[in-house]
Amino acid sequence: MVDASGRVRTGWSGYWGDTERARANFWRHWVFGDPDWDWRDFDYHRDLRLAQKKLGPIIDATDPDLRPFRRSGGKLIMYAGWADPVVAAYDTIGHYRQVVRATSGGRADQTGDFARLFLVPGMTHCGGGPGPNAFDKLTPIVRWVERGIAMYFVATKYVDDDPAGGVAMTRPLVPFAGQRLRAGAVSFRVPLSGG
Repeated sequence: MVDASGRVRTGWSGYWGDTERARANFWRHWVFGDPDWDWRDFDYHRDLRLAQKKLGPIIDATDPDLRPFRRSGGKLIMYAGWADPVVAAYDTIGHYRQVVRATSGGRADQTGDFARLFLVPGMTHCGGGPGPNAFDKLTPIVRWVERGIAMYFVATKYVDDDPAGGVAMTRPLVPFAGQRLRAGAVSFRVPLSGG
């Protein structure tokens, strides 16, 4: 995002610093289809129902019954940042627990065969933040789907969030609900000196 002074703003500072009310364009364009819609006209009861009716069938991803997905051989990675200002990690945990109940009768070990939740310390919404938050999501799931090798991640924190600055720390990300990471698989901290 570029602010009024022409400065590029990254991360949440650009989002929060925007003079537009948060999420107004969602309502303006997706729900009402009216570029002139004014957020002050929002009616909580009426407009939430309208959004659910209009967009729910297209974008609603809250049904925890993933048995058809599982039977088709699907694999799912869910992840959430503990520092996410938009979607609380506890909400994601709650949804994952519903998936476990609906899909595997409450057996987290069986759900882990096709769906895994990873919680990332210090990560904000989908990435960024003060903790190790850079990790490859594609390669591990390809390996899981194509070769049956279940995944773990190693998140990295770069100096000044710039890979050119070097690694400040790494941290293993293990699946939620008690699955263990093999001892010695990765260091919990890589010192800046490399030593």
